[in-house]
Amino acid sequence: MRMEPSAVSITNPTNPQPQLKKYFDCSSCGLHEEYHYFGLKPPFCRLIIFTEKSYVMRDPFSKGESANFLLLGSHCALCEKMVCQECSIFYSVRFCHPCYQIHSNALPEELRQIMKKQQKEKSE
Repeated sequence: MRMEPSAVSITNPTNPQPQLKKYFDCSSCGLHEEYHYFGLKPPFCRLIIFTEKSYVMRDPFSKGESANFLLLGSHCALCEKMVCQECSIFYSVRFCHPCYQIHSNALPEELRQIMKKQQKEKSE
């Protein structure tokens, strides 16, 4: 079951066309952030090409036409839920933590070691 991003219609008095703000919603932690692009090659980051379709926002702390961006997350390759970077691991494809736990025996040992390290760092 793939979760679709939420959207809110915003009207601007100087522009009668409503603008749609799109939001990324992490299915694990509830992170709710506006995103500006979903895909492989954000138009505002000319030199960046992602290996997975990702939710990206312009860096709110950068000024001007800077190529700074924040990668919010993507979809889990197994359950297709939206997950942020913190609630998932990327290893050629993205896995949410619950899917990783269910299928960890079928995943490479290298990935299991990465997850053990991350879990240890979080508990410290």
